[in-house]
Amino acid sequence: MKTRYSVDTRSLKMSMIGAGFDTYTAFAKAAGISDKTVSSIAKGKNPAYSIMCKMASTLNLSEETAGKIFFHDNLRVT
Repeated sequence: MKTRYSVDTRSLKMSMIGAGFDTYTAFAKAAGISDKTVSSIAKGKNPAYSIMCKMASTLNLSEETAGKIFFHDNLRVT
């Protein structure tokens, strides 16, 4: 079975709140990306590498934490 990765949306949202961002718009502006992009990712869309880097940097995530958030194992069998 092939492992599928997805965004751990719960951890991403908690990281945003922990960093002081109370809206997607505020976070998007700080990260230099659109709020529509942030909203899509928060709903589970996998981001491009460049977007992932901007988000991780803005949230001051360690490489390990960013990896856990953006490459979350999706173990559900579909």
